[in-house]
Amino acid sequence: MAGVTLRALGAAAAILLAVLAGRVLADTWLPPTVKQYHSAEGDVRLTVVPRGLSSPLAYFEDLVDGRENAGQAENGETIARGVLERRAGPDVWEKVWAGPLVNDVSPVSAMVASNGRYAVTFDNWHSIGRGQHVIVIYDRQGRLIRSLELSDIIPPEWIRGLSHSVSSTYWAGEHRFSGEDLILEVLLPSMEGLSGEPAFIDMSLDLETGAVSPVDLNAWTSALGEVEAVNRAMDVAEAERDRRFREPLRVPAEPTERTMHGFLIEAFFRVSPDWDDGYPATKVLRHPDADNYAASEGWVREAFVDSYTGGTIMIAGLSEPALVALLIRIGPDLSPKSLTDVTVYMAVSAEAWPAVRRALAHTGATLVHLDTALEIPQRPERLDRYNEAAGGMMPPALN
Repeated sequence: MAGVTLRALGAAAAILLAVLAGRVLADTWLPPTVKQYHSAEGDVRLTVVPRGLSSPLAYFEDLVDGRENAGQAENGETIARGVLERRAGPDVWEKVWAGPLVNDVSPVSAMVASNGRYAVTFDNWHSIGRGQHVIVIYDRQGRLIRSLELSDIIPPEWIRGLSHSVSSTYWAGEHRFSGEDLILEVLLPSMEGLSGEPAFIDMSLDLETGAVSPVDLNAWTSALGEVEAVNRAMDVAEAERDRRFREPLRVPAEPTERTMHGFLIEAFFRVSPDWDDGYPATKVLRHPDADNYAASEGWVREAFVDSYTGGTIMIAGLSEPALVALLIRIGPDLSPKSLTDVTVYMAVSAEAWPAVRRALAHTGATLVHLDTALEIPQRPERLDRYNEAAGGMMPPALN
């Protein structure tokens, strides 16, 4: 199909699991630096000079506090600037224009057309795909032609289906010039998010006017159909996620290492007094028949040693007899009163609990029984917050 690379969606179960696993990613950003971008022919170059920041942390803190010129460095550049130069000979460059860029700190990347006819910048430092300046076009004299938001390129339901981090929406592939147009490679939504093979559709950006249109209308129609399918799957998965958040928590009927980690984390937020500002270490002992069982024994042992200075440990096992036996073996290796600042939650049956308590009683840890036969209701305060956020605040275990 011309203009687009389509990939079939997986089975419904795989789609559901992908959404339940979460589409919001963590991200980190290095400080912005001066960058240069050359035309394909090498005849012109654009130098991007970012606004000076004292540090990324200072920027984020000022941004949260609503301060203007967030993170501004003393004696640093006060605006983002661009300098376009034309090659006049070997290692000789002549300035064509120099002027401000519309970005607050700096664009993330840029392209420059041959002969310097157009310079195009993409995204904002610390904010890919967000805000008013996702694409900015400048003419041969550095004058602004148009600044585009992501919603000027693709519809909201398309944006919803893309992968997001805390700060960014990942939307683009490799762009290329074609005459007076810039061909944008726009990412197609997929339930695999960034973990799967990416698929793109080509969109044409008229550099003279800033107008955007599909390169291939048939490909565009097919892409919109895939966007609709992804959104339907997301609706189903979000409804399931909402249901699981509201209903009592149960031990998974067919537990796996991954689902038991999720159970332990969610249990922490439902039962721990530190739920509002804490986060647990979770350890799941694998089944003894697993090839890599020994490694999980080491993780459980290390959890106690690493927690000498305090904290919360949540422990479960895919084989309860193996877990109890391991704790009985570990117990003598732990010094008396060595875990007085530690809270240990153990997901075991009522029958196994006395043996666990005896094995760890001398450590001074606060031992809490998570009875695997009982349901754990949602914490009312947490449910209130969730409802106030209209479902937007989703805990890690259910993301």
